[in-house]
Amino acid sequence: MQQVTTLFDFLPYVKDIYALSKTLPFYTKEEFPEKSSWPGVRTNNLKDSCPFLYIHILTLLQQSININFNEYKNISMYCHLRLQEDQEKDWIHTDPSDTVIVYLSPTNLNSGTDFYDNRENTIASVKFIQGTCVFFKEGIKHCSIGNHGDSIDNGRMTINLFMTRK
Repeated sequence: MQQVTTLFDFLPYVKDIYALSKTLPFYTKEEFPEKSSWPGVRTNNLKDSCPFLYIHILTLLQQSININFNEYKNISMYCHLRLQEDQEKDWIHTDPSDTVIVYLSPTNLNSGTDFYDNRENTIASVKFIQGTCVFFKEGIKHCSIGNHGDSIDNGRMTINLFMTRK
């Protein structure tokens, strides 16, 4: 399997960052300015809408797994909310970038991210533990599992980074 890195207790002050993130405006894919497809709702790029959080997450990543950001031509970062109703809209996919997912909302061990081989057999799973960071390379098949809740106050909230290589 290609590399998947999981960092527990990645995000200090996660409860405060979660509370801050819930105050940001979220948009459906139809309302979103960039053309893409995903279940749930997400914020605008945090680089523009919440630059201090953007810089904070990049700093933590550099300190934790020593990412060389000079290898990337673009880094997009969003808060993303998926509810229970979004589970059936999710699918196994690959991202056209290296990806980071930071679990923001409270721990839910029935949720997380599954990773798959080319035949779509589950080969790894990361449980949704608040403050955990999952980093994986472009081309790794994955899917959100256990989307839950019915509102921003009890749904599955993450910070998602998409880092496109030069």
